[in-house]
Amino acid sequence: MEHTFPVKIIDTNGSSAVPPEIAKLGRQRICCFTGHRPEGLPDMGDPSSPKMAALRDITETYIRMLINSGHDVFITGMSRGFDLLAADILTGIPDIAECTTLICAVPYGGQIHEMRTDAERELYRRAALSARYAVRMFGSYNKGCYMVRNRFMVNCSSVLIGYLARQDMMRSGSAQTFRMAQRAGLETVMIYEKDTERSLKG
Repeated sequence: MEHTFPVKIIDTNGSSAVPPEIAKLGRQRICCFTGHRPEGLPDMGDPSSPKMAALRDITETYIRMLINSGHDVFITGMSRGFDLLAADILTGIPDIAECTTLICAVPYGGQIHEMRTDAERELYRRAALSARYAVRMFGSYNKGCYMVRNRFMVNCSSVLIGYLARQDMMRSGSAQTFRMAQRAGLETVMIYEKDTERSLKG
């Protein structure tokens, strides 16, 4: 992981507590993301599909709204799919990148090996290169690392932006993070596939 992240790496050693470096940024400024892997995104996450373009546009709109309301620190969980889509918006659009801070919440060292395509690996590396901090939950994979990461992101944030294919998909990890955020009192902004379809219809 040290070869992937040139920035400071904060090891939580399995804790979901907020490190001092993140706490000093101010929870009121921080937004995190949750959402499906590519297999759960519109058209299997195909970036050339109109629905994926619509999802990207909707996510960008919400990010800009949050920036305008004073949220300029964003945490991505660095997973394939929606996490990296959000990171790509934050790092790939110059006027957004200039005014925001990116934090990578990494469930375990070596997560990059989960990336299945060159495009995913490139998105992962670009987020890593652009981040102010990389916060690592565990040095190596274990069964609970993603839950700890999700709880960490919620503990740090005042807003969550998420994507679920349908409102009734409440057993997914993203849905669990959404409910965790609701219980913690975060403002939650959820995008559903029907929103992308509605956007295409104008």
